[in-house]
Amino acid sequence: MKIVENTPSRLALEHRPVALSAGLILITLATLAYAVVLFARGNDAGVIFLVFALSPPVFAYFFLETRRITFDRTKGTVTLSFRAPRASRGQTEAIPPDAKVVVQRPGPTPEARQVPEEGAPGVPTRAVLIREGGEEVPLGEGYSKGPEAFQVMLVVNAWLAQDDQATES
Repeated sequence: MKIVENTPSRLALEHRPVALSAGLILITLATLAYAVVLFARGNDAGVIFLVFALSPPVFAYFFLETRRITFDRTKGTVTLSFRAPRASRGQTEAIPPDAKVVVQRPGPTPEARQVPEEGAPGVPTRAVLIREGGEEVPLGEGYSKGPEAFQVMLVVNAWLAQDDQATES
């Protein structure tokens, strides 16, 4: 996720699948061009490549989405929004003063979901906002094996700590 805004009152993180989108467009154009070449030569095999050319747009329609997480200190909220070709949705949750972000892995119990500080290489993880009483607000819908969850945790916890330092002064 990329930091879009980082001020004392707001933190916004966004993930846009630009590289994947560009790759899907490239694949679509290449297979479509090959289908046209085959049709121009009178070869009916172009139909197969025409079907292949339709696959990336269908994939993009169902699976590509832009995710945005916005923390607003003045309102005391975190807003999770998802935009995709098929629909947009979002939710807003309150952030209590003692909230923090942790990294979790899939598991049936809170103990099984804990990830040690040194990380868990090769294990899918996600960032989760922990509120009072242990209530969890996932900051991502799915788990990923990349470093994104740890990066989100570090950025958000540093931003939340700024509020703690300001109230102590």
